[in-house]
Amino acid sequence: MTTSTHSPSGLAMLSAIVAAVGMGTIGVFSRMAELSPEIVTFYRLFLGALFMGAWLVVSRQSIRIGAGDGGRLLLSGAFLAGFILCYIQAMNLTAMANAILVIYLAPIAATLFSRLFFHEMLKPQQWLAMALALLGFILMQDAPDGNSASTLGLAYAGLAMLFYAGFIIVNRRCSEHTPAASRAFWQLATGALLTLLVSLASQQSLVVEAGKIPWLLAIGFIPGFVALYCAVLALQRLPTAVYGTLSYFEPVAVIVFGWLFFAETLSAGQFLGCVLILGSGIGPALMAAVTARPIAVK
Repeated sequence: MTTSTHSPSGLAMLSAIVAAVGMGTIGVFSRMAELSPEIVTFYRLFLGALFMGAWLVVSRQSIRIGAGDGGRLLLSGAFLAGFILCYIQAMNLTAMANAILVIYLAPIAATLFSRLFFHEMLKPQQWLAMALALLGFILMQDAPDGNSASTLGLAYAGLAMLFYAGFIIVNRRCSEHTPAASRAFWQLATGALLTLLVSLASQQSLVVEAGKIPWLLAIGFIPGFVALYCAVLALQRLPTAVYGTLSYFEPVAVIVFGWLFFAETLSAGQFLGCVLILGSGIGPALMAAVTARPIAVK
């Protein structure tokens, strides 16, 4: 199958940045709401699907699925649910910075996978951007403390990384005949259903106190609806390498949110890491907007 993609545009790159920052809010909401990973994951996906469905109705868009995309949407929805569950577990068990280093190897893994198996070409500046972003993450890390909880947290982070890489790869393989909004709706709905089944099997209650409902609505709207819609929109229009580099704005956003809301501070090395990550995302993206040509994925 041959799927053609659009050359990078300013709107697509802005969508990727909005998606990254929006997804970064899940840590803030989870910490403030003090809810279990299963509850946060379910309501993020379930309410996100409701918001997306309402958007489809208001904007009179179709929920059609392109030929051959049904299985891909089911698989990407499962990857999405697994990613969120493992992401939140990792954040609860180990230092946020250490978990993020492992999780955000996913864009690099997805880019390399797409290069090897789908023949997406990488320019020298894209290789350099990924290297700089990885160096930035290394500078941002705290040393792991070596206890069993921290080790388990890193294991969850590794699983989250694999799920996220799978989500990126499968979305890049969906056809252009499935609109971005429809794609996001079916992924959210599938992820919510799978999370519900897992919760029922493990006898995990999804009932919450009335006072927690505003937090759940925020979780469903911002990281659930807005961030996922923007991510799918960007993945539909950007090469994997460009999207992957721009997604590095999420951990930087997490660090900034920690400073704003939880009085967490940055060391000089972590500040330099943030600068490298931002530079690796903004620089190649701007060059791609000016010089990129359409890229064929064979």
